[in-house]
Amino acid sequence: MKIIRWQPRRLLKLTCSVVTLSVVVLVIYTIHSIWKDNRCSEEESSTLLDDVCQRYKDHIVAGNLCSDLCEKQTIDFVKCTNYRQGKKVLILECNEACRTGERIKVVMKTKSRHKNEEYDRLVLPLNDDSAVSKDGLEMAKVIMTNRAFGDMHFTVSSQQNIFSELWSMDFEEYVKSAAYKNADHVALMSIWSLIQQDEYLFMKVYQDIPYVPRLYGTCGEYYFMEYAPPGNILSPGFFGLSPWPKRVEAALKLMDIAQSLETDFYQPLHFCDVKGDNFGVGEDLSVKILDSDSLFFDEKMSMNMKGTCRQDSDCDFFDCRGMCDTVKKTCNGRRVNNNLQNICEDIFIDIPSNFFRGLLHDPPTSIAKDLIVVLQECAYPNKNMGEVVRTPTATETMERLYSLLKSKVS
Repeated sequence: MKIIRWQPRRLLKLTCSVVTLSVVVLVIYTIHSIWKDNRCSEEESSTLLDDVCQRYKDHIVAGNLCSDLCEKQTIDFVKCTNYRQGKKVLILECNEACRTGERIKVVMKTKSRHKNEEYDRLVLPLNDDSAVSKDGLEMAKVIMTNRAFGDMHFTVSSQQNIFSELWSMDFEEYVKSAAYKNADHVALMSIWSLIQQDEYLFMKVYQDIPYVPRLYGTCGEYYFMEYAPPGNILSPGFFGLSPWPKRVEAALKLMDIAQSLETDFYQPLHFCDVKGDNFGVGEDLSVKILDSDSLFFDEKMSMNMKGTCRQDSDCDFFDCRGMCDTVKKTCNGRRVNNNLQNICEDIFIDIPSNFFRGLLHDPPTSIAKDLIVVLQECAYPNKNMGEVVRTPTATETMERLYSLLKSKVS
């Protein structure tokens, strides 16, 4: 009988192979489990659409795209995305209903609710015919005005109607033309369900900002917005298929967005979930913010970052990082990094630990050395790679990076 003698090196190779295979199997199983728990289905999507359309037919919800979705059927379902957590999101196709000359994709969204959970109720005085009373209308105006001002610092002039400003239709025209008496109540409930969603309210108020996705309309608590997926440019993965000029153009636009969030609003805006998938690229190659639920004005950001703590990480709010006063054991209530630092760290540079190739990988050799240096300064202002960054990227670093990229757009 032949005796097999295992050499140490061969045994080590076999052990490494087994361990590697086990890790790969575990990762695949974990990813599959997460996908299985979060995946959506056409059946669920059909049920969702049937539900909103039935409520529209029963005069429970209203909106400018309800008729096209439910009666004319000029808006067609394409697919759903994972929506068990966060939001319900459907991709649909639309043409004349969305006021475009050609057939385009749109996104239909609403914030997910747990079972038996509803939006905050808006209880208004009604007349005998279920229409909203005069006092009820005034009450609704005050509540919605306060909501819009408190969350977005949005005000309307005396000539404007707060209901029309926050909705997809002219409120008064809709009530006059409706064939049922409580149309004002139905409209107000639909508006109220929409403006409780931070993403909708932000997009509605700031439609004139170029990186805010276009809103096409609503139906009940659902809103229809511009379809702008990250694509290969902002979500390049391991292979990074997009050419350098396109990636540089996107990087410059992301830097413009970071600067705008700091200066173009009544308070600085903090983006607390920075990753390629939370930005999209429009048909005109403009970059859009897709997850404005993660945007917080400075005052609200400060509230989110207060509380008791033992260490700095207790004061973090996702990508927005805070500091702990270990003597008083309280968070200082201020963000200590900034949007550009997050963009550099989470989008621009490679992240080997999860095989992510940064947006600015493989630059031209003429700028490669300088770019690596400035990107490291941008992502790690204190030269603290491997640690959680708690320092803002300096304006001077942003200017150097912008100038370097601008010189090599083509």
